[in-house]
Amino acid sequence: MTRSRIVKVLVTVVLVGSAVSLLAMSGSEASALYKHVDEVAMKPSDFEGKLLKIHGHIVPGTIRKPIVDQQTHYHFDLEWKGQVISVSQVGGEFPDTAKDNSEVVATGRLTGPNTFASTELSAKCASKYKQGGAGGM
Repeated sequence: MTRSRIVKVLVTVVLVGSAVSLLAMSGSEASALYKHVDEVAMKPSDFEGKLLKIHGHIVPGTIRKPIVDQQTHYHFDLEWKGQVISVSQVGGEFPDTAKDNSEVVATGRLTGPNTFASTELSAKCASKYKQGGAGGM
């Protein structure tokens, strides 16, 4: 093999290896950090500084939506298996289906042992999909 061909092969191997490593790291972090509230609340130090998706039910009566400096601040508590984390989100979308007892997933980071700053919130609406309810076929 000529020297230029060896250099081309080495550069290609390094570039492909770097790209594969980058994709593997970004994909595994997103999937590995989907947790229920109880898992995070019991060992919050394991999740400090990490991007999380936490899953739980909204504790009845805890949803607050004050407006501060013309921006809505959302606050509520999430519960799973008896463990509770307080969630706050500034601005962004708050789904219409996010109500007392609804099941939600909040994306963000821990700001303390039992506090979570969310950047995105998604909610399920189980009653929409139940069979045999009013208006059902």
